[in-house]
Parts: sequence; structure tokens; C-alpha cells
Amino acid sequence: MFCHACHAEVPEGAAFCPACGARIPSAPVPRYCSECGAELEPDSQFCSSCGARADVGAVAEGSVGPDAEHGATTPPSPAQGGAGASQPDPFAYVEPAYPEEALVGFEVSDSSSPDPASSHSDPALDATRAVPVSPAESASAAPTKSGPARRGRTVAIALGVVAAVALAGGGTWWYFESQHRAREAAEAEAERIATALHPVLIGASAPGWDTEKGASRLPVRVTGTGKSGETVDELQFVDSGGEGIELAQGSYELSVEASPIAADGTVYEVSGETIELSFTSDDATELIDATSQGGFSLTAIDALDVTDDVVSDAYDAALQDEDAAGVDAAGLKDAALARRDAAVQEHDAEQEQAARGVEAAGYRLTLPASWEGRVTVQVEAGVVRVYSRVCPRLEVCRVEVARGDAGGLGDVSAFTVSPSVSVGQGHYATVYVTNWGWKIAGYNLEGSSDPDDFFTMEEAREIVDLQTGGACTYDEVLEARSDGGGRDGAQAIQSFLASELVPTIEPL
Repeated sequence: MFCHACHAEVPEGAAFCPACGARIPSAPVPRYCSECGAELEPDSQFCSSCGARADVGAVAEGSVGPDAEHGATTPPSPAQGGAGASQPDPFAYVEPAYPEEALVGFEVSDSSSPDPASSHSDPALDATRAVPVSPAESASAAPTKSGPARRGRTVAIALGVVAAVALAGGGTWWYFESQHRAREAAEAEAERIATALHPVLIGASAPGWDTEKGASRLPVRVTGTGKSGETVDELQFVDSGGEGIELAQGSYELSVEASPIAADGTVYEVSGETIELSFTSDDATELIDATSQGGFSLTAIDALDVTDDVVSDAYDAALQDEDAAGVDAAGLKDAALARRDAAVQEHDAEQEQAARGVEAAGYRLTLPASWEGRVTVQVEAGVVRVYSRVCPRLEVCRVEVARGDAGGLGDVSAFTVSPSVSVGQGHYATVYVTNWGWKIAGYNLEGSSDPDDFFTMEEAREIVDLQTGGACTYDEVLEARSDGGGRDGAQAIQSFLASELVPTIEPL
């Protein structure tokens, strides 16, 4: 604000200009007691200081000015315009008026300015200029300092105190608010660090298990307590490099939930081993290397021992791994079952072969699979004899050990199968055969009456089938013999035994 009279800067809310004493138009019009000069309350009927009636000689606006000595304001005297005086235009320039009562040590002179020719000379102003008077003259005329002057200083002081208190209060509020925000930021950062998920590296290995080649990841059960006391129980997955687990600070126990499945269908034994893990960290992105805490080293289950439950558990775990990219859980399950079934078939074949295995002095052999359950075997030292179950008196073949190679000897009715097999120290195992189909056909064609030459059709057909491996029938041999031939049967016997029996003979 600026004074309309002298244009000096005026504090906000001031009633009078501190420079010239002019009343500020926007301020309320004060009333003063005409007896004692005290400021009256707006609606008061009597002065609260001296008891005089407030409506007798009350002083209104435009009748006060600054004290010449102290700059304070005093109420106007009745001579200068008391109650009932006309009010000046509040926006017109008014030369400050100084009541005589307020001029302590001065007197009002009607003389003109020392420089009447000056352009700034104003008769109205000159009429009120103060001149020094003697202390004796002014003693009786000097009133006590008025209430408004003192009140002005009091208001200024109060405003200063209020401003100081406000500034102090604002500073205090700012300090505590900044401290509060700092605490909140620190607590938020601490919470972020406490709950941040850290990548955890563990040891994990298994023969043939490689997640980069399509194997499923290792399902790991994580149980424990976080730093804030929350309970953790969840399934996470680890690749063949030991990566994949993410945990916040806390204490945990890790165990394998189920077997992974390798790309070739291999599944692994799930042991009860565990990893104890506890960690804290001030870095929310720190990698927790838990390889020193131990690891999971899996052992492959023999394909023959794989059960449906093991494969099913591994498959179900693989389905739960939502982050696994490029893993065909169903395909891995099929591969595991196929690997198991192939192993079972191979095992069964080995078992059958073992059942057909025969050991003699210095060598061993395996009977043809087509003979399974159809023959009996007798072993005497180095001689192995094989008989038909349907016709026990018929020898299918025999194997003997002798010095030298005896393979390829004999005729169409009886001969040795070539080649013989060396069993060491110059000895050879040789297969001997009687061509029973050719002989029985001859007995029938000759009409022999010897009981020893009599064979049923079932016996004749069974012996020919055993000796030829089904490559020739007795009916074919009988027909060929009746036509004067029959060597085809002998050739079928040689071919079958040379390929199915002789190769299985090996020295012990």
C-alpha cells in the first residue's frame, strides 16, 4: 500500500501513514474522546478512560497528524474540528495537520514561509508551521501522549510478534514435515529392500539333463519365513545351470519336489536331501550364490525300474512350470514311457535268452527262440542234447566237442552243421543232426512194420518244423522223397542251425 498524500509505502492494515500521518482511506474511521483523547469503541456511549459522553465533542476522521517529536498520532482538539466538523474528500491530498496540543516545545506561527516567492509555498501549510516556544510556555499546553500513538506502536509490535511467531511456526512445521517425509522415504526404501526378490543360484546336476536341449526344469519346493515373518511355501523351478529361484530376504529350506524329464525320456530319483538357505542384503538386486550351501545331484533311474507314478509326478510338475519356454511336457512324458517300455521288452528278451542258455564243459550256447517251450535239454560233460517235447525220442540235434573241425561231414540222412566253433586248445564244438523228416518219409513210403519206424503225423511235422525253423514242412519233404528227391529238407536244416544256433556257441 502507498499513502495517497505523500506516496510513502504503508504497512498492510495500517490506519495512518507512518510518514505523514494521513489517514489511510481504506482504514475504519476512528473516534476519540474529546475530553481525554482516548480512542472510543465504535458503538460506545461513554469513554472507557474518563467516563465522558462519547457523543459530546467526539473527534472523527481527518483531525489527527504525526507528533513532531515522536511521530505518534494524537486526537484533534475541538478547535481543529471536533464532532460535527465537515469531512474532507478521502481521496484528496490533505496537508498533515498538527494540533497545538501535540506540539511540545513548539508554537504555531501565522507568519509566512521565509521564502514567500518559492513555488512550493502554501499559505495553508505555512499557517500551521510550528516554531519553537519556551519550555515554560509549552509545559501547560503539552498534553499526555495520546492513545492512538501508543496503540500504533503496540499494533506494530504485535504484528511483528505475530509475524515472528508465524515464521517460527512455519519453520518448525517445515522441519518436522521434512523429517516426517524423510522417515517415510527411509521406511519405503527399507520395505523395498526387505521385500525385493533376489535371484538365487544353487547347485543342480543330473546325467543327461540339459534344459537347453528341451529337458524340463527341476521342481524345487521352497518353505520358510521371510524377513518380515511371512510364511513361504511355494514351488519354483531350476534349470540345469542352477538358476531360476527368486527369494526375498529370510530363512528357507529347499527340496526336490519331483523328477525332471530329460529330452530322451530319462527320469531321476528324488532323494530327501535339502538345502538350508538364510540371507540378508542391503542391495535389492544382489545375486545370492547358494552353491556353497550344497546342491542337488540327481541319479538317473534305470529305465526298467521307472514306474508310472514317477513319470506322472514329473509330468504334473512340468505342467506347473508356466515360465518354461519351448518345453513339451506331453512329449517328454511319452518319451519317458517309451524308454521304459523299450527297456522292459529288452529285459524280457534277455530273460528268455537266459532261459534258453545252456552251459557245458568248456563252452555255452543259446537255443533258438522258436524252440522256447518246445524242447528239453540234456547236458553230459561236453555234450548237449536237445529233444522234442512232442516226440521225446527224437533228438533235434546235439553239440559235441572234439579235437579238430568236423563241420560239413555226413550225407542227406545225418550230417554235421558247418561250421564248427573253436572253443580253445584245438578243440571245436560241432552240431550233429539226424534228418528226421527225410527218414520218416522213407519209412512211410517203404511201408515199414517196425514199431520203431512208426511216427504220427504230428510228431513228423513237429520235428521237421523244429529242425528247419519253419522253413520247410514234413509234407514237402514227403512229396520230394516220393519224387526221388528230398535234399531240400537237409539244406533247410543246415541253413537254420548255422544261423540260429552255431553263432551262439562261445567258449567259457
